Parts: sequence; structure tokens; C-alpha cells
Amino acid sequence: MAEQELLQFALPLDTEQQRQAFYDRLIKQPPHKLYQAWEGSLDSDKERHKGLLEVALADALKQATDKAAAKPVYESATHFLTDPNQSESSKIRMVKWLGQSSTPDALAVLLANLANLPAGELRPEVLYQLRNVGSSRWDRAEAQEVSAQLEQKWQELVATGQPDRQLIGGLAQALAKVGHPDGIKLLMGEVANPVSNQEARAWAAYTAFKEVRNPASAQVMAAVLPSQTPTSPLLIAAGEGLAGIGDEAATLGLIRWAQQAGDEYAGTAEQVFSKLWHPVAIKKARYVFVENETFKSASVREAVQSALGRIP
Repeated sequence: MAEQELLQFALPLDTEQQRQAFYDRLIKQPPHKLYQAWEGSLDSDKERHKGLLEVALADALKQATDKAAAKPVYESATHFLTDPNQSESSKIRMVKWLGQSSTPDALAVLLANLANLPAGELRPEVLYQLRNVGSSRWDRAEAQEVSAQLEQKWQELVATGQPDRQLIGGLAQALAKVGHPDGIKLLMGEVANPVSNQEARAWAAYTAFKEVRNPASAQVMAAVLPSQTPTSPLLIAAGEGLAGIGDEAATLGLIRWAQQAGDEYAGTAEQVFSKLWHPVAIKKARYVFVENETFKSASVREAVQSALGRIP
């Protein structure tokens, strides 16, 4: 109760100005103080206050430059998630703000407790937050650390011989969204491995490439294109990854591949270029063709032009 009084939970939040002032007051507090207020608010019926408190707590963890100051929150979260006396609904609320913070320490808490979660709604929420770990912060400084955690969990699951399909799918999407080159190489290795092409992890890796947005992975994807056969799953996956990034460098990687591709690649080229969505990528691709650069195959050129012509 003391924490709620300190943070003025009794104030009305009827206007945008009031809600902004409440959030501004919250975000000035250290993460552990916000966590104490959060635990104390679980029985409160003030949903607007609780919701803003959870947003502020996630943001405070995200912005924390002193890891020692945030460490007590993660320790408390681990204890809370494993406490049988805490309700599932409260644990779901916690998982949401942990996922929204998307810090390496928050990810560690989610990954460490995932295997021990009982059947119910909590596990799907953890998987949802896991899939979205890189949605808004793939360009952050911790990308390598986050990717390394996901890669390690992937390897642990692979070692079991029969990995959980839902979890492997969530990890694949998270790796793709974070988009660090090491994580992308792991996914490409799964797609390229003929032995695992029928396994859950190969399919999960293949379908995850549509989630790639991090320009840092463009070079590793572009590098594999010239060595692939026309029907190679890796060619399509890496091509769609480059199309998804949408910046100039990634788009040029696709164009340079298409310029050197033979007639037999026309269908794949049309499929990949049809995935372009970013205005920068579309403009760059159309500009190159207007400039009439040389293409080895007229069929590939026509296929790409056809794909570009269908993009609004």
C-alpha cells in the first residue's frame, strides 16, 4: 500500500494529460520500486493505473543502464513465476511486462521457467512474448546477447531429439526478428540441411525468414544466394529475408543475384521480388530496371519486372 500511495494510485486517469503525468511520475522511480508497487497493486480494481504501471515497469527495465539496479526485479520475477500460491492471471500479467521489456535478463527468466509451466493459459502467453522478443528492438546493442540466449535454447531443444514444436517455432521467429547474423546463420543451417528438411525445426526456420527486418543480417543472406539451386528452400528463405529488410543494401543483394541468375531461376525470382514491401526497396528495384542494367537472363528480368508491376 505504501508504494501505491507514493505513486499516487488514488489520482484520476480520465484524461490523456492525467495519464501522461501519471506515467511520467512512474518512470522516474527505480525498477525495484515499481515492481514493489506492481505486486501491491494486484488486488486493486484500478485497471488503468495497473496497466500504466506495467508499461512503466517494462520501459524502466528497458532503459536501465545499471543492471545491478534492475537485478532484484528479475530475481523477484523468477520467484513469483514459480510460486504455487500466485494466481495464473497474475503470472500472465508479469509475463506480458517481462516480454515487453525484451531485455536479455527478462528473456532469461522466460526461457528458464518455460519448461516447468503447468498446462493452462500461461505457457501460450510466454510463447507469444518469446515470438515477439525482437519485434521492436532488433537494432539494440544487446542483439547479440539476446540472439545467443535463443541460439543456446535452440541447441538444447535439438539435443533432446524430439523438440517441442511450439517452442521451436517461437524460437525461430524470435531469432529471425532479432536478426543477428549468428542467429540467421543458425536458421539457414537448419533450412539447408537435407536431413532435417522434414523435421519441425527445419520448417520453423524456413517460415521464420519472413520476419527478418535487421539490416545486420543482409550480408550473410545475400552471400548464400548464388550457390543455391532454383528449387532450394534456402534460396527462397534468404531471398524473402532480404525482401523483408527492405533497405537499399538488402535490395541490391537481391538485384545482384537476379542479374547473374540463369533462365531456370525465373520462377523463384518472381516469387522473391513479389515479397518486396518497403517503399525504399521497391523504388530501388524499379530504378535499376529503368536504368536497364544488364541481366544474364531475359526470363529472369521479365519475371522480376512482372513481380514489381503487381506491387501497388
